[in-house]
Amino acid sequence: MTNNGSTAALETGTSAGRRSPRHTMRRVRHAVWRSNALGLDQTAGLPKRDPGRCVCPFTQAVVFLTLGFLTPVLALAADTTPPTTPVVTDDGTSTTSTTQLHATWTSADPESGIAESQYLIRQDSTSGTILVTWTSTGPTASVTRTGLSLIQGKRYYFGVKAKNGAGLWSAVGYSNGISVDTTAPSAPGQPKEGSSTTDYDYDGDGSYTVYWPAASDPDSGVSAYEVQERLGASGPWTSLTTTRTSPKFSVSGRVDKTQYVYQVRAKNGAGLWSPWSASSDGILVDKTAPLAVSVTDDGATTSSITTLHATWTASSDPESGIMSYEYLIRQDSTSGTIIVPYTSVGTATEVTRTGLSLIVGKTYYLGVRAKNGAARYSSIRYSNGILVQADTTPPVISFTSPTDGQILVAP
Repeated sequence: MTNNGSTAALETGTSAGRRSPRHTMRRVRHAVWRSNALGLDQTAGLPKRDPGRCVCPFTQAVVFLTLGFLTPVLALAADTTPPTTPVVTDDGTSTTSTTQLHATWTSADPESGIAESQYLIRQDSTSGTILVTWTSTGPTASVTRTGLSLIQGKRYYFGVKAKNGAGLWSAVGYSNGISVDTTAPSAPGQPKEGSSTTDYDYDGDGSYTVYWPAASDPDSGVSAYEVQERLGASGPWTSLTTTRTSPKFSVSGRVDKTQYVYQVRAKNGAGLWSPWSASSDGILVDKTAPLAVSVTDDGATTSSITTLHATWTASSDPESGIMSYEYLIRQDSTSGTIIVPYTSVGTATEVTRTGLSLIVGKTYYLGVRAKNGAARYSSIRYSNGILVQADTTPPVISFTSPTDGQILVAP
């Protein structure tokens, strides 16, 4: 089998192949076209053999190099769609910096990839004043821009566009904005224990809610409260929560005969903390009931069908004191029908109840209980009962003589 002379010269590097560069390039192009003329084996990716010809290794290398170069070029030419609109994320709702902003973004192009990104920064809105004009970050999908002059209370937006390998630009995607806030919130109001409107000094079971007037921040808002607690007027403060979002906090499991005091501070959207509120005046846990009383009515019987009277001994409570007494009246027994439900008489230790409709022949019992400052009640104690009897005593009539002023009494 014989080879073409020019091909042999190329294979052996003899003087026959030593030509000028321009002449050599023509030879290479000639070899490429000859090899292309042989066709490609689509299965093996190799030139087909012609029985009458010999394809030299150099020619094969040129063919493969040429095809390897053309493949990405053809791929780029086939990408006619721009990248996806960048999804841009800044560093939250607020920042304390007046000189620096940071953002990251994502965009995709499955055909030719992302070759470059550019960003700008606007003030007030996504169509507001341009603070930083279009600036390239190359293939990097993030930026930290320094040397800015940001304004307290203003909001800033990153806009980003991406370019693919075919030179097509995406639409512009914007962040949701970040506000500049360098001032702390106002301090919350003084906390109250037990109610948002009434400050309770005592608690009866160790579970209650602490309320406080809300703090304010006009720029980035209040994002959280920290609540601290201490035992007594001078104990160390302990943090109960730093993430409370509403101006109240419930506690439980507090110890009997112990006073608890609270203070609160607020955090804004930029992470700045307010001063502490004034301390609460404290709440004392009193889980013990007051001392029971002893009740005395007006004897074994009464002829009145409208009035009952009773007295009782004073109760006591060393932790929260006695706030009031309550009485009720039962018929027939200490577990009988209630004709007067629990009624407070304040701190008085006796009662005269009028306007009743008592039944002759029935016995009535007055029950009394004491309430302490923690709203805990003593056990109830009853009188020994008083029987309503008919009045069998005749009336006594007296008159004055019109002549001498003498008083006469008729039997």
